[in-house]
Amino acid sequence: GASFFFYQIFQGIKSLTQQKIIFGQPYWIIPAFFLAILVTRLQMLAWQMLMTGLQAHLAWGDVLQGYVLSFIPRYIPGTVWGYITRGEWLNKSFAIPFGVTNLGSVLEMVFILIANLTWIASGYISTIWWKFAILIAPLFLAWVVWTITQWLAAKPVFLIAFGKEAEAAVRSFSLPRWLALTMLMIIFWGLQGLSFQMVIWSFLPTGQSLAWSLTEYWTATSSYNLAWFIGFIVLFVPAGLGLRETFLSRLIQEKLSQPAGTASVIAIAFRLVLAFGELIWALVALIINRWRVLPGSKPGNSSSVLTTPKK
Repeated sequence: GASFFFYQIFQGIKSLTQQKIIFGQPYWIIPAFFLAILVTRLQMLAWQMLMTGLQAHLAWGDVLQGYVLSFIPRYIPGTVWGYITRGEWLNKSFAIPFGVTNLGSVLEMVFILIANLTWIASGYISTIWWKFAILIAPLFLAWVVWTITQWLAAKPVFLIAFGKEAEAAVRSFSLPRWLALTMLMIIFWGLQGLSFQMVIWSFLPTGQSLAWSLTEYWTATSSYNLAWFIGFIVLFVPAGLGLRETFLSRLIQEKLSQPAGTASVIAIAFRLVLAFGELIWALVALIINRWRVLPGSKPGNSSSVLTTPKK
């Protein structure tokens, strides 16, 4: 992963030294940064909604801490380490059974992938109205998954994998919340695509007006979603590092007509923009945790779960 990533950096530096890259409208990076912060917040909100649906009610400060705990381990090869770290923390701090946490992690990936694959599929549809229509299709797919999950909850294979507590949790997960989570993840990927589009705009020549269209936005968004998916399915590359940028660079060249050097720089720049959004929330978490331990500070709303917290 690192070798792929550094190769993209090499390509970008080479093009910069040869003055082949134009960074003519850098101000577009600023709203791209703000969108990166927003999409990270949406991801945490989705996880909070998911855990609440499983009857594990977490306060906002606890959700933020849980996200930060899984941030660094995600860059360890194998993908699962961030989820394991978060599961250990939820069990020790709030006595949430591992089965409920593991079920939450599986469902989280289901929501993410349904929305991600929807955006990828929409990129191959030429009619703009059909592009909008396909964004509704995940609601039907989400209903099917919800129905199957409810049916599986009492089956031996489910109980062996997740335990009795997870069965009670999934039974309480309402369909409206399930559908709302699906749409939230559609918005999550759509806003990432808009942030990516803004990073591309920052490399336009100075003074060039935007010839923006929904088709261009959809192409950029579906391209990023496809690159993310490719990085996701290669488990031994942590967080798709390098591999995701390599495929995204190729897609930028093919679908957005950018030269190789510029495409490499755009792919790396967008990785940094998203990392910036995550780091901002990591700093907020550190500040909140610091404030909690200060003398005289008042604790926020406590988290509550189905089971009794450990002493």
